[in-house]
Amino acid sequence: MLTACDAKQADQAADAGENKVFCEATLEYVTPQDCEDFTRQAERQMPGKAAFNAPHPLKRGDTFTVWLAVAVTPPKPRPEPPTEAVLLPRPTAPEQDLVIHSEEPASSVATEHSVTANANFGSQPDDEEYIAPDPSEIVGRMSGHPEYFSAVVGDYVAAELDGDASFEIKPASDRIQRVKLGPPWSSTIWKWHVTAKRGGNHTMTLSTAVQVRDRNGKFHEIDSTPRAFAFDVQVTPLDKARDILTDAPIWMKLIGGVFAAAALLLGTVKDFRNALFSLFKKEENDEDPAGK
Repeated sequence: MLTACDAKQADQAADAGENKVFCEATLEYVTPQDCEDFTRQAERQMPGKAAFNAPHPLKRGDTFTVWLAVAVTPPKPRPEPPTEAVLLPRPTAPEQDLVIHSEEPASSVATEHSVTANANFGSQPDDEEYIAPDPSEIVGRMSGHPEYFSAVVGDYVAAELDGDASFEIKPASDRIQRVKLGPPWSSTIWKWHVTAKRGGNHTMTLSTAVQVRDRNGKFHEIDSTPRAFAFDVQVTPLDKARDILTDAPIWMKLIGGVFAAAALLLGTVKDFRNALFSLFKKEENDEDPAGK
């Protein structure tokens, strides 16, 4: 046992100091090779945008599908320099040619040479790059109230939807997915099936986090963008009555507890009163032994 304990402590000491280093990318102790990989992956992070459809409002008992679309914000194209007309020097002509063409307007000559220069030396604009549908365009087709927020994205992003016990949330996609960091800047989609179990105003939290992967395939979180949103759950009068009946045993237990405490208190008071009467009666009998 002592040998096993010493070996375990030695392993922990090795993990904490000799074989691992503190990595700024993940804020944890990892191997130098993993830290190098994490740093390289973290440098690929880019600003992104996200959109989801919030279920507002939602009826109790109904199931609503929450869609989340995340994509990189395409970089702005570089402005192309304006094309200017270049006037080429007119070749020197013999004197007789100058007399023959002396009636030609100088403006037409300049225009002719400028058009020729543009045709030969000007550059034609490249075809516009195709950009995939924006996350707002994707979510805008879904039911519900669209919400938008900025997010940091990387090669891998994890998305989670959390709520209290008033919801039943079933993921319908992988938690960690790949995000395209180049053209055509397509969106990555997550979805969850949400069922409201109780009425009232409730809050859910949607969060995205950039992930980096070590050489063993394990993911580590390096950046997150939480987003909280609230919505009402509509309850029909019949459902309200059912809630009252469902909660009735709880209230009955509470009221029963109050009555039990009150009965115990009354019983204690009654016993105390009887004790006092017995004491007074005993004193009277002691003063009058004959019972007169």
